[in-house]
Amino acid sequence: MKVKVMSFGFSHGIPEEAGYLFDARILPNPYHVPELKPLNGLDTRVQAYVMDHPDSQAVLDAAEKLILTVLPLYEQQERPLTVCFGCYGGHHRSVSIAEKFFARLSEKEIDAEICHRDLEKSDK
Repeated sequence: MKVKVMSFGFSHGIPEEAGYLFDARILPNPYHVPELKPLNGLDTRVQAYVMDHPDSQAVLDAAEKLILTVLPLYEQQERPLTVCFGCYGGHHRSVSIAEKFFARLSEKEIDAEICHRDLEKSDK
């Protein structure tokens, strides 16, 4: 079974396929930092800005613990699992934390794929 990790922007709507949704709007926002604003969460500088905050690590740890707890149940029932991380526009925070979450799953050899649904869309 493959776990789908998705970043998205709340301004573009919540993904229908979301099994679990984590709100990254509570994390530090690179959008308000002039040198980071034109970048996105695939850039290591943006990831560092978001993830170097203790609250970001706590959210990531909690998400990982929850998903690792429920994953065997999804596997038993052969149900698809999509884990979504959202921020306002889907460019900075959600992409950063989704990338880190995906990396954690990969380190545990969990079959996963990542999708950044709104990365190419403009902010509303």
